[in-house]
Amino acid sequence: KKKLATIQQVKQRVSTKFKRMRQKSDTTVNIIGGGPCGNLLALYMLSYGLEVDVYELRSGADVELKSADNDIEKSSRGRLTSARRRSINLALSYRGLRALERVGIADLILRESIEMHSRFVHLADGTTAIQRYGTNADESIYSVSRPRVVELLAQVASERGVHYHYNEKFIGIDVDGCPTFASGKKGNTGPIFGCDGAFSATRKVMERRGRYDIHIWYAKQGYKELSIPAAPCKEKEAWLLPKNYLHIWPRGEIMLIALPNIDGSFTATLFAPCELLEAMEKRWSRERVESFLFQHFPDAVQIMPTILDDFFANPTSPLLQLTLNPWHWQNKILCIGDASHATVPFYGQGMNAAFEDCLAFAEILDKQKSSTESRKIFTSSTNFVLDVDVVSLSPSPKENNHVTVKTNNANGGGLSDDEQHLISRHFEPDFTAAFAAMSDSRRIAADGLSTLAVMNYHDMAQNTASKLYRYRKAVEHIVASFAPRLWRPLYSMVTFSRMPYDQVLERHHMQEKFLSAICASLAFGTAALIAALASRGSSLLFLSKYFYVSK
Repeated sequence: KKKLATIQQVKQRVSTKFKRMRQKSDTTVNIIGGGPCGNLLALYMLSYGLEVDVYELRSGADVELKSADNDIEKSSRGRLTSARRRSINLALSYRGLRALERVGIADLILRESIEMHSRFVHLADGTTAIQRYGTNADESIYSVSRPRVVELLAQVASERGVHYHYNEKFIGIDVDGCPTFASGKKGNTGPIFGCDGAFSATRKVMERRGRYDIHIWYAKQGYKELSIPAAPCKEKEAWLLPKNYLHIWPRGEIMLIALPNIDGSFTATLFAPCELLEAMEKRWSRERVESFLFQHFPDAVQIMPTILDDFFANPTSPLLQLTLNPWHWQNKILCIGDASHATVPFYGQGMNAAFEDCLAFAEILDKQKSSTESRKIFTSSTNFVLDVDVVSLSPSPKENNHVTVKTNNANGGGLSDDEQHLISRHFEPDFTAAFAAMSDSRRIAADGLSTLAVMNYHDMAQNTASKLYRYRKAVEHIVASFAPRLWRPLYSMVTFSRMPYDQVLERHHMQEKFLSAICASLAFGTAALIAALASRGSSLLFLSKYFYVSK
């Protein structure tokens, strides 16, 4: 039962059949948590032809999704959270940008951000210092609002086909392997991804089903969210502080930082020991709090008219670090982001590491996919024989998921690369292997980030005000500029590369030993030169006096 068909007819029929196959998958993944990590992971899973359901604990309100890019229809509707949002800004850097680029939304997020190329340090004596982040002019980080990131990612994910379920509290897994929720709703039997933060309900469910090493460490410091308003300017946004900087007021155990917003304001965060913050909030008078803040941050307090209202209205939030081993349970559950490696925010890598988790998992799936044999059709440039019975196959990816074509031309041709890609074997991930690989490789890197984040807090709170620290950094930048392939500053390795965090830490320890030797040698050489010049000057003075007396 053979039938002749023209190339155009075959291209149309094959494209239609296999687009249907690619849009439908037997696997639907369950993502618990609709924050930045969960939304981005949803986009990644969607790109592999999988159906995606996102379950979010917080409530939402029906809103019209505004167009996030040219591919988003203005008429679509979705559910966006209206619960209390954390206003603390996020610092987007290289790792996070690479993850966003993979799904084509990096430019969308960058349009809502402000570039920060340097630290602007406000010292206690009233002077300031600028410390550039990278060694190259194009190395910057970007200040972006967390709620806005969540909103944009949810908009794009909704338009691309992700299904959102709000007001759903994840409570467990039933005997069929489906996630269950407090509302009575049940998910599907696909894998479950825990993207629900440091206090993850997914992780707690996983703990009850196996043996896990979980370590939670609470930092001595907590934080309060404050704000600096935009300058009163009717024509355009104006900032009361220099715009393209992360501003820092280092004062030892207490520290104030401020990140710029696109509307001209700054999101400020006060870090201090939790005991001090709680005492200020519960036992101190408003006048005493204002006096304390003015004593340590006089230039900042002068441009913060609502500082007392913000201080007493916003709660003291804890800072914690969490490590988990392993990250998964069989082929059913995988925790990523803060659910598996929450860290303190002092390196600005929390969101970036979570986004890189999504990219790292996709790279694991890519390796699986590349090992799968692709089957392509080759057509002739004129007519060829097509097996019509095979073309009318079921769209199920597990049955007859390829087309047999007999061609009259050995050279093939006729279908575009996109259409040949559509008729490749449907990719079904091996989640058992992927979860294990993710847990083994990525976990070690995340543990390295925990150490790095604590180190950077000491740099920000204490070392940035030290002249010796600034001297070492100056020497380091000089060495890096002369030997960029052999030497990279710690901050550049963490923030402007995809080097695994554990390898960054190892290389940093080696470079520190070398840098200490260089600085010691320079100091010794400088001291020796000064001594020699002083000795030479004394000798000349003695000789000149002797010559004058003799004369």
